[in-house]
Amino acid sequence: MGTQELKLWYRGPAEKWVNALPVGNGKLGAMVFGGVKQERIQINEDSLWYGGPKKREQPDAYKHLEEIRRLMFEGKPQDAEYLARMAMTPGPKFFAPYQTLGDINFYFRQSNGETTNYRRELDLPTGIAKTSYTLDGTTYQREIFASAIDQVLVIRLSSDRSGAISFSMNLSRRPFEGTSGKEGAESIVMQGQCGPEGVHYATVLKAVTVGGNVQIIGDFISVEAVDSVTLYVAAATTFRHPEPLIVCQSRIAASVVKGFEAVREDHVKDHRSLFERVQLEIEDPDHHVAVALPTDERLRRIQEGYADQGLISLFFQYGRYLLMGSSRPGSLPANLQGIWNESHTPPWESDYHLNINLQMNYWPAEVCNLAGVKQLGRFTAPEALWRTTPRICGRRQTYAAFMCLPFSGRWAGHGCPCICGSTIVMAEIGIF
Repeated sequence: MGTQELKLWYRGPAEKWVNALPVGNGKLGAMVFGGVKQERIQINEDSLWYGGPKKREQPDAYKHLEEIRRLMFEGKPQDAEYLARMAMTPGPKFFAPYQTLGDINFYFRQSNGETTNYRRELDLPTGIAKTSYTLDGTTYQREIFASAIDQVLVIRLSSDRSGAISFSMNLSRRPFEGTSGKEGAESIVMQGQCGPEGVHYATVLKAVTVGGNVQIIGDFISVEAVDSVTLYVAAATTFRHPEPLIVCQSRIAASVVKGFEAVREDHVKDHRSLFERVQLEIEDPDHHVAVALPTDERLRRIQEGYADQGLISLFFQYGRYLLMGSSRPGSLPANLQGIWNESHTPPWESDYHLNINLQMNYWPAEVCNLAGVKQLGRFTAPEALWRTTPRICGRRQTYAAFMCLPFSGRWAGHGCPCICGSTIVMAEIGIF
């Protein structure tokens, strides 16, 4: 399968979040819907977890440990579980979740005519999501990518007619918005705290236009009659940086000076250096028929019994792409949803499950020639997660581990840790 065929593409915008197209650089992720009248780009920052460290250990755990063990050895697991649920599960029962950073919302002026030639695609070899369509005789195109080199999300809007692009846009985090407003002549900012004792965050969005004009009205950026516009988005939290707003401003300023073409070129070079390490080609005599169809239609054909070996190759490479987008040196390990999450209350808190899920995330790393993505700084993914604990929590959770499971100078990581380094037994329905 040639690299020109490694694309997910569709003939219409995404109606649901799960149908949007993901881009990511390990720390910053986005889901692109491809709307025409309005566009939503949902964004994530990997360290935005609700709340902070809590003293959650159960003081009665150790007192009942021997009894729980005795019941287990006597072949009474239900009785052991009944007691363990009371004695060993913490309070509060669950730790707080990984959350969405929010949405970038676009409202387009040129949106009431008939749309033709619509195409929404994700190019896996370059890591660039594109949306293109023709409206009232003008062809519009958007490109979105997340640069690991420059640590920004970049959105480029252009058309084949001068002065054809007009829209307004804002940042939101409904219903848990902090503050939002003007940040310079062509920028807006959204800031807040992610729950009591949680990290403080900042997101800055800047517009750089060719032609036309741009102004800030309220907490919106208004872009009017431009030939093209490049939007730079940066996000950071106090998990890594004492002053996240200053970090965002610095990253965007550096990217603007560097310029769109250079930022894009460096992103593609970096992305290809990982992605193109592996090729998978499966012989398929009917491939020319399937490759001309959008991805959702190819899936329907398989459900109807048709063969599509090229889709298997595409699926394989898409898995590698998702690991690249959610785990890079310096990022947190990929969580239950990689890095992409639209919810404030995601399933299983979108945390780290050490019984199987963290391992599953990184199964493709070695065998698919992506070993570098699990080297999060100097450490592998599990090591990076363990080393988060003392930096965030000091001795608190280490004490919890000793209290629940006194292993003579060692500590235990239970099945579901978070970035606060919780080592508490989780309050699942079935403990044993």
